[in-house]
Amino acid sequence: MRLERLRFAALGPYAGEHLIDFEMLGGSGLFIIEGPTGAGKSTILDAIVFALYSDVAGEGSDKQRLRSGFADPVAESFAEVEFSSSSGRYRVRRTPEFTRPRKRGEGADVDVASTIQVWRSTGEHGWELVSGRHREAEIEIVRAVGLDKGQFLQTVVLPQGEFARFLRAKSAERQAILEQVFATSVFAKLQEWSDEQRKVAEAGMATLAGGVRDSIQQLVGAIFDPMFGRERGVLGDPGSTRADVDEAIDRASATAAERMEATAAAALVLRVELEARERLVDRVREWRAAARARADAGQVVEAATKRVEAARDVAGGHVHKLASLTSKEIDLADPDDAVSKADEAIGSLREVMRQAEVRPGLVLDLERLEREAVKAETTSARLTAERESDLPGLLAWCKDELECRSRELEHDYSTATGERDSLVQARMDGMAGELAEGLTAGEPCPVCGSKDHPIPAAASEFAVTPGDIAAAGQRVESVSAKRLAIAPDLTAARALTGQIDEAAAVPVAVDDDAAAVLAEVIGRLELIAEELPLLAERCASSRAQAAQRAAAITAIDLQLAAASGGFATIDERMADVARMRADVVALGEAIKVRASAVRTEAEAQSMLEALEEPVLDEPDVASGSLEEQLVEARTAMTDATSGANAARRLHDDLEAKKAAVDSARALHDQAVQASAATISLANTLNGRGANQLLQPLKAYVLQQMFDEVIEAANARLSGMLEGRFALVDTEQAQGRERILGLGLAISDRFTDSVRRADTLSGGETFCAALALALGLADTVRAHAGGIDIGMLFVDEGFGSLDPDRLDDVMAELTRLRADGRTVGVISHVSEMKRSILERISVRPLDPGSGSTLSVTWMGE
Repeated sequence: MRLERLRFAALGPYAGEHLIDFEMLGGSGLFIIEGPTGAGKSTILDAIVFALYSDVAGEGSDKQRLRSGFADPVAESFAEVEFSSSSGRYRVRRTPEFTRPRKRGEGADVDVASTIQVWRSTGEHGWELVSGRHREAEIEIVRAVGLDKGQFLQTVVLPQGEFARFLRAKSAERQAILEQVFATSVFAKLQEWSDEQRKVAEAGMATLAGGVRDSIQQLVGAIFDPMFGRERGVLGDPGSTRADVDEAIDRASATAAERMEATAAAALVLRVELEARERLVDRVREWRAAARARADAGQVVEAATKRVEAARDVAGGHVHKLASLTSKEIDLADPDDAVSKADEAIGSLREVMRQAEVRPGLVLDLERLEREAVKAETTSARLTAERESDLPGLLAWCKDELECRSRELEHDYSTATGERDSLVQARMDGMAGELAEGLTAGEPCPVCGSKDHPIPAAASEFAVTPGDIAAAGQRVESVSAKRLAIAPDLTAARALTGQIDEAAAVPVAVDDDAAAVLAEVIGRLELIAEELPLLAERCASSRAQAAQRAAAITAIDLQLAAASGGFATIDERMADVARMRADVVALGEAIKVRASAVRTEAEAQSMLEALEEPVLDEPDVASGSLEEQLVEARTAMTDATSGANAARRLHDDLEAKKAAVDSARALHDQAVQASAATISLANTLNGRGANQLLQPLKAYVLQQMFDEVIEAANARLSGMLEGRFALVDTEQAQGRERILGLGLAISDRFTDSVRRADTLSGGETFCAALALALGLADTVRAHAGGIDIGMLFVDEGFGSLDPDRLDDVMAELTRLRADGRTVGVISHVSEMKRSILERISVRPLDPGSGSTLSVTWMGE
């Protein structure tokens, strides 16, 4: 900021209007405002400050003194300055409040209000009015100058009595000045912006974390089985770590999967058992039908046996009679008795013949029995073939499935173990690179203790972390658990296979026994069939013999006809005897046949009964027991299927919710990863987190700038006071922030001590304050973007210096010429008036007339 012109009128002791054109100042860069005490030197500074800030320079001054008491009562008081800054070129005109008499007539004086006008240069087109309202104009002036009044009075205009204020100011006051002078608002905005970004990022992460918590809560809600109680406790604990939650979710999911696999395996075994039992029940039903058919055949044989026994009894009676008749057929001493007995024999023979006619029915019965036996043998052979073809295949399939699953788990276990061992070996191989990453120059090595690290090992691009090894270990444990879980199922399947083989062996034995019995029955029936022709021949022979004997009887009848008392003729008697004899013979033959048939049927019946008892009374294949087992097996199958479906639904639900948790966590992790740099930067810029100084960016920049100010000031101060003193910064705390280096102290080289600034003498204070003001201007000019303090006004203080110290100060002021800066000093010290050629001279007029000024520039 550089003043170009100052115009004022009716201010202080100046009744008239005056113009100071600083642009006409020569190349020395140093001028003096000189004049007698009270003449109005400081009023020039008041006019500058009033035009810009509507106030006076010194705190002890009163703004009411601005209205000149020497001016015409109706004359307007004003101050107008033109200045340039980084914001442009401006002109400000301000008038103070004052009271003037009425221009016409009498009455109370008129109060004239304060006014302000601000223009901005438009270049060749002149000036553009920016504002004519106080509040708006004041904001625009502070923006254009870059300093408020207090800061302006500590950096540009150093009024009388305020010269050392910046030197003795507290850190907070000095901070406010430095913020304006160095335009650090951009860093403050950067802090605010980064903090806003941090809040947005944290809010987003909080939202995503809430989504993760909601997903976890949904997962917890899905885990309702008591076996998951431990996992519910872990997942429901707000203090659980992410690793705990992951472990609990994995355990829950693994348990659900194991339950589903175990239930599915059990269901498979039960399904196989159920199908086997259903086939066994079907076969038993067929065996029962065959047994009933054999029982029917036995009833037919029994009926035939009864008929044969009856025929045998009748034949027995006739044989007895025939034997009796035969023994007496020659002896016919008593014709009547012989005829009577012959008639009885003929009746017996007729009965035998009638029984012989039953033989074709017996033959048919035997043939039917043979067919039924063949059918039973065929059915038994078919059932045996079905059992031998179906059951072994079914059992082999079940066993192969379980064995295949066991081999797969063995392979998975071997693979997982190999991966884990490979990861452990890879981590051991890359341990040197991992240790090398933690090495710090100058710090001892944790392995060898050396502080030199000439060739640190390079970290592998594919470094293995402990988390990778832990994950591989968990996979090994998971596969091992599945192996242990399937082992009981495999053992149970093998045991069930043995049980089914034992159960299947019973029907096989029964089939073998039945086949043997049926073969024997068929053999016996074949023997009976072979004997039937013999029986027919015997019947024919009996008929022939009966015919012969009938002829004999006829002869006898003829012989006895005369002697017969009961018959009309002897022929009738003889015929009757012949028939009886024939019947007796036939009956004898039938009795033999019946006896043989009875024996054969008895043997077949006993074998059939022996066959029926094991089939129908065996507990493992009895229909009642098997059907009860079938019902139980179907119930167990239904329960197992329901359990498997429930476990599968639970597993699917857990997998879906776990996927939701993983998705929400992935989004959260992505947000954390994406926001990590933003949050870290915001915390660092705002004095938090990894910022070990706990110093915000703005304060850090101010510290660095102030360090440069002190360095520049010390360069000035080293040429004064014999180089005894130097400015040093101190650390001071302000609220929750640590403002480093904004405190000031004085280092005394002669006493090798550090002193407070308020312990300096008046001359020492003036030199230190001047050096600080000049160092501030030097630093600001060195940094683009700050406020260029191109002009400095110093009011008094030089009277406290002895000639030697004054020479030192003048030498430093003269050095400003090379930097193109301007310094105006207000002093009445004669030595300074002689040394400084460019000046503003203030002289009082006649008593009661105020003062006037004149300007002497070398450039005019």
